Formats: sequence, structure tokens, C-alpha cells
Amino acid sequence: MRTEPEEITLAEYRRLSAKLPRKAKKAPRVDIPRADDQPRDGLTALLRRGWSTREDERGAQLYQNWGKFLSTGWHRSLSDACRAAKALEGEG
Repeated sequence: MRTEPEEITLAEYRRLSAKLPRKAKKAPRVDIPRADDQPRDGLTALLRRGWSTREDERGAQLYQNWGKFLSTGWHRSLSDACRAAKALEGEG
């Protein structure tokens, strides 16, 4: 036999369905080594705008194979390639 659900008041429903406060962020563990904070180079924003990345022994390159067919050429680091890509976008 199926039983009817227990009726509750609106205040009780709101209390039960209310969002719980977030837990405080834990402090980082000191026994786990962490890399130093690096300045952001904007790679994620470039990838969202359609750029692709390529890396090998020559270095790093950002390119677009559609639209204007842009390429940064080869750079020593991905950050340098990001700066070159932003400069290319500024020209257009």
C-alpha cells in the first residue's frame, strides 16, 4: 500500500531546501611542494578565440587555420608566442 507523503509547512520546506553555506577553504598542505605563481599569459583566452598551439624542439607556436590564417612563428616559450598572437590580433 502506498502512503501519502507527510505534509510540511512552507517555512519547514524552505529550511530544508535552503542552500548550505560553503565550507571554509582549507589551507594548503605544507608537505606538498607547489610551483611558484606565474603571471598569466592569456593562453586560455586565445584558445577560446580559435587559436591552436604547437610545441616541439624548436619551441612553441600559436596559429589559426581559418579566417586570416595567422601564425606567430616559433618562439622559445608559450608566453612569448601568446604575446606575438595578441600583437597579431591587434593589427587586424
